[in-house]
Amino acid sequence: MPVGLLIVLGLGVALRVAMSVAYRPAVLTLDDTSQYLAMADGELFSNPVHTAGYPLFLRTVHAVSDDLWLTIAVQHLLGLVTGVLLYAAVRGLGGPRWAAVVAAAAVVLSLDQVFLEHAIMTETLFTTCIVASVYAAVRSLDGDRRLWGRIPASLVWAAAAGIALGAAIQVRTFVVLLIPFMALWFALSIRAGVRARLTRAVVGGGAAVAMVLVYALASYSYSDHFGLSRAGGWALYSRTAQFADCSRFDPPAGTERLCESTPPASRPGPDAYGWGPTSPARELYGGPPEGGDELAAFARTAILHQPLDYVGTVVNDGIRYFAPGWNDRRGDAGPAYEVIDIDRRSPGSEEAILAALNVYYEDERARVRTGIVALSDVQQFFRVHPLLLLQALLLALFGLRWAGPRTRAGIALLGGTAIALMLIPVATAIYTARYAIPANGLLLGAGALGASAIIAARRSETVASSAPAGG
Repeated sequence: MPVGLLIVLGLGVALRVAMSVAYRPAVLTLDDTSQYLAMADGELFSNPVHTAGYPLFLRTVHAVSDDLWLTIAVQHLLGLVTGVLLYAAVRGLGGPRWAAVVAAAAVVLSLDQVFLEHAIMTETLFTTCIVASVYAAVRSLDGDRRLWGRIPASLVWAAAAGIALGAAIQVRTFVVLLIPFMALWFALSIRAGVRARLTRAVVGGGAAVAMVLVYALASYSYSDHFGLSRAGGWALYSRTAQFADCSRFDPPAGTERLCESTPPASRPGPDAYGWGPTSPARELYGGPPEGGDELAAFARTAILHQPLDYVGTVVNDGIRYFAPGWNDRRGDAGPAYEVIDIDRRSPGSEEAILAALNVYYEDERARVRTGIVALSDVQQFFRVHPLLLLQALLLALFGLRWAGPRTRAGIALLGGTAIALMLIPVATAIYTARYAIPANGLLLGAGALGASAIIAARRSETVASSAPAGG
């Protein structure tokens, strides 16, 4: 194993040990934790908002031991594995060792990542599934070596990429929109005939679709709902309620009470429309999953008749990944990085979450040492800062000009996946800085590949210019 990667992994282990010593038994400030625990302990498909993929993971590890430390340890291990997979993916795309180390470090050395690994939240499992899908997709580029005598290895890896993406969808439904992106990437990334391209696209995309269908059937057998989330309409309504102007369209029948006369500039953020007690949707339907179809119809109508307002809203929130203070008019446009600050404490939330933990796991008590203050200071350096994300994006875009075919395909895969992970939630629900964490390693990997292509091109130009003229 390369020395650079070993150093990164060693530091990553040290950070995770420090977190485990300073903050026990787990992070107790993220409210969704209690819902995941209730699903794992009860009915997997009972929650209309959250899917069953992560609670199933919790239940699987819990079957081995009901000590919470094992679940947290497994998540920390997944974080390290994710870094190794990113390293291997960048190297497989022709990137130099330093570029691969940069991609791995964005995951392994990020204390934002470590913080979320230390919580009962979906990010760790989700990130591993996404990166595993990307790694398998990269491996599918490696020619047509045969497995078991007849099956092309490229198709096996394409299927593995689809399966991993399907697993990610079962953890967070919004990445279902990555299926066509994956299929298109398979169709365009290999230098082969049309049939070979389409075959790989169908195998990869089809495997992901099959995973979605398996989940939908399981959901139907337990809850009579055939599909993924039952709250998609609520999410899209929350996104569009900020600008929806019923004077510019006829609201679908039964949704007239959702119309507002308040100027858009004076309206609250998406969280207030989805969860606030004064939300028109809450007053009309109560809460998810009730009214989901009607809310989706209202939201689609608003987007259709106010496309520029919709695009402007999405762009304004999307910019916040690179400039967190942008468009945060009243602090209610979606939480920035303060939500994942290690030293952030909330006694009420801690008490409620600890009570939920003690229902499912062996009795635990909170032990938060003063060391978390020092870890929080370190976190300001050991994190992927928004400006670094912007630099990586620009390097990836500029690097496309000079990259070779394989590296160009890799930049498109890593960079495209990362941007999708950040923008799809913003386009369909809400911005939160937490959604950028699974994209960090991918985007920095794409940026490092772009930088390596630019450096290689500059070196070639220098060599060519210094060569003696032929005579």
